[in-house]
Amino acid sequence: MADPFSTIIGQLANLVSFKSALRLLVIAGSIIACWAWVQPRLVDLKIPAELLSTIIVVIGFSLGALVTSITFSIFDSINNLVSNNIEKRKKAIDDFQKEAAELEKNNKKNELLTKSFDSYSADAKSILLKLIKKDDSINLDQRYQSYKDAFKGLLDGEIVIILKVIDKNVTFCTINPIFKNTMNNLFDKKHKAEVDDLFGIKPYGLDELILLFKDSIVGSEHVFRLDADIYQNKFNFTPVIKHETYYGGEMIEDCNVQFYFDDHHYPFMVDKLGLPLRDFILCYAPRD
Repeated sequence: MADPFSTIIGQLANLVSFKSALRLLVIAGSIIACWAWVQPRLVDLKIPAELLSTIIVVIGFSLGALVTSITFSIFDSINNLVSNNIEKRKKAIDDFQKEAAELEKNNKKNELLTKSFDSYSADAKSILLKLIKKDDSINLDQRYQSYKDAFKGLLDGEIVIILKVIDKNVTFCTINPIFKNTMNNLFDKKHKAEVDDLFGIKPYGLDELILLFKDSIVGSEHVFRLDADIYQNKFNFTPVIKHETYYGGEMIEDCNVQFYFDDHHYPFMVDKLGLPLRDFILCYAPRD
């Protein structure tokens, strides 16, 4: 019959770690325990001594192997769980630090934008104003070089991003999301200041125009009569109150000028006056 200790001796060749040594120690202890508690209970069965030794060793080895397998499996599970949690926390900390660094970087970019916004050219501001509410196409065809340079500067500064190239002159663009809120705030501040400046300067004819914008009785196509002096002063109402002039037959009746608010100034005019206003008014004014 094979030597009952041959399996245990085979295990000795694999002892390359603390875990293997501990497994061997537990198995040896299990075999000793079996000789102490199991062997006396098998004596009455009158099993041959050599077979009894083999049975005791097999039982002890099996119990030791089972206990160590269960123990090590539980230990490995706990160790893996702890290691995974540590890795997750480490990754979360790394992600937080990266986000914080990116946020700080973006904040510095926004601070620079805020400081330099007033120095932006009129062409650059017109491009940004076009894109502030929605993504739109920018057409460089038949534009002055200053407009093209302004667009290139916004692209180089990553303030404007090209979403799609339509052709060599037309691109579909958006404002870089990291600047979106700052840009909205800057333009709101600019437009509110322009409204405040208009009422601060109070050019001749402003009160008369405001009264017409307040009118809620006549329809939108009604043509108001306007003094020639107010018509001549029309440029002093810009950029808050814009205008468009017409010549014979271009508009209804004898309308030769339209005054209107753009979408950017209108809400600040309403806030300033505290009541609803017309979007536009049609007028006739004598021309000298």
